[in-house]
Amino acid sequence: MSEQEPRKAIGHLDFLDAILAIHLAIIVGTFLNQGLEHLGMKLPLFVTCLFAGMLLSNLVPAGFPRVSGTRWPRRTPAMALIAEISLGTFLGCP
Repeated sequence: MSEQEPRKAIGHLDFLDAILAIHLAIIVGTFLNQGLEHLGMKLPLFVTCLFAGMLLSNLVPAGFPRVSGTRWPRRTPAMALIAEISLGTFLGCP
């Protein structure tokens, strides 16, 4: 983004949509992890949650329009803000 382009403001609904998408990825990842454990494969929970997030980000926008009429929050400023805060928190913890 160049300095001449106006930045898009992050609204409260954009932020809540991003939080909802993250929670859905965690829920799907947890169920995926439990299913893999029943098959005898043990993975850290964050791996299956990351995989679920990738699946949701790539499959949901194309096939399932949201009831609210908005698109699935992927590559949005709200998602970037949450990712930046999360990474900073992760790297800052000893």
